[in-house]
Amino acid sequence: MRARFATVLPLVCALVVAGCARSGSGQNSGVVSSATVPPVGVAVGRRAPELQLETLEGDWVRLSGFRGQPVMINFWAVWCGFCRIELPEMQEVYKAYRDQGFVILAVDVQEERSEVKPFVDELGLTFPVLLDSKGEVSRSYRIRGLPTSYFVDQNGVIMGRELGPIDEEWIVRYLVEAGVE
Repeated sequence: MRARFATVLPLVCALVVAGCARSGSGQNSGVVSSATVPPVGVAVGRRAPELQLETLEGDWVRLSGFRGQPVMINFWAVWCGFCRIELPEMQEVYKAYRDQGFVILAVDVQEERSEVKPFVDELGLTFPVLLDSKGEVSRSYRIRGLPTSYFVDQNGVIMGRELGPIDEEWIVRYLVEAGVE
């Protein structure tokens, strides 16, 4: 038995190495084919989990309603100092790119509308602000700290994820990768 294993093992190892080399050498390595649908998850390259939340205005929004558009999902809270810094910068990028279809969904985590509305008005935010009052969406996205941002391409696939504050450069890099200029 041991002798048979010793003769098969090198062959198996060679096949594994050849397969790894082949999968990493193609021009399209790392690119998700439109013919394949990645599984849902919160890692880069996965389809973003569906979310359905109420806006400050009382309308309901679903992530899938923005299919065909690049979407940045930003999880934040009023008490978060870094959020206060990044939200106005996000607003500027949104104003510059919204006519090209860019969408920001700002998901407030477990705060009341009465706390969030004055804060949003003070900062002059015009992108959709969603209320995750029970924290269900935050849990599905495995949010561990605020702010946390996801950039989702036109097919609903996560292109980037950042724990901590983001800036204009971070957003524009993913817009360019998504073909928005």
